[in-house]
Amino acid sequence: NYAISAPQAWPPGARRLVSAGSIPQVGMTNGFYTKVGGYASMNQWQVGLSESTCVAAQVFRGNSATAALNIVDLSALGLERANSSRAAVTVMGQLAMTHGYHDAGESLLVVDPTEGFIFQILPDDTGRSAVWVAQRVPDGHCAVVANSFTVRAVDF
Repeated sequence: NYAISAPQAWPPGARRLVSAGSIPQVGMTNGFYTKVGGYASMNQWQVGLSESTCVAAQVFRGNSATAALNIVDLSALGLERANSSRAAVTVMGQLAMTHGYHDAGESLLVVDPTEGFIFQILPDDTGRSAVWVAQRVPDGHCAVVANSFTVRAVDF
């Protein structure tokens, strides 16, 4: 089953329900197309994503008592709050670090009409935050993520 979430204005102080509680809601959210109970797919700005679960060499167990977000939450929040793929990976990474991530290692391909990113995430060793990276897919290239972390080098 699929559903369309319409753009919506929210009152000051509103909270957004997530898998392990709630986080502050932003004033305006984008509309997006989603699989009910699953991963969001594309928003009104043509920011889209696809997901692949990844196995990590070092496995930290996220804790839903101390970390609020899973990958389904992050995919919806990224599409609700961003108008570009670059903004979506920033939103998802910052929210996971701030509110915590309690899911498996995951990778999302995040795209828009002008650029695309590989976004990869896993819980940190405290159980209260996240370790994440996003790498831009160069123009004229494609990316494949098949249940494995593929970002190998990070240029700080």
